[in-house]
Amino acid sequence: MHDPLSLMIQALEKEIAAVEERGGDIRVELKDGERKEHVEDRWIYRFIVTEDLNLSDDAPVRVIADGEEVEGEIVSFQEGVLLIALAKDFGEKLASIRLIVDTTFLLEVLRKRLQEVQRGEALFSQEAAERVIGQVSPTIDEQEPHATVVADNT
Repeated sequence: MHDPLSLMIQALEKEIAAVEERGGDIRVELKDGERKEHVEDRWIYRFIVTEDLNLSDDAPVRVIADGEEVEGEIVSFQEGVLLIALAKDFGEKLASIRLIVDTTFLLEVLRKRLQEVQRGEALFSQEAAERVIGQVSPTIDEQEPHATVVADNT
């Protein structure tokens, strides 16, 4: 029998392969982008998005603009406003782009983290994980709360 970490890693690898087989990238055309700021080696562009997209902050993206493909990442996507950090400055306005988002990003991050745990390079609390998914009830210590927790700050 395989250990639970190996089984989780195998399951993630199968899910990643299935997503990739279905053409897992999100591809969307965006218009009327505005450069908002320059941070280190990235230029932040803002787009208004009317489509209902499931985009994760920090997800790696590729953008095709002016016939050129550029790497970047999603800074944030909230209430229809998408901020993207790009490795190239396209000027103050970006008339249109094709955004390509790798939807396996979070699965890959989780797989790599579990592999680190398996190799002993990272710590993992089985008890905490079981509490998070509801397999074990949280315990409450019978100790008095720390003084700063109960102090009257008024």
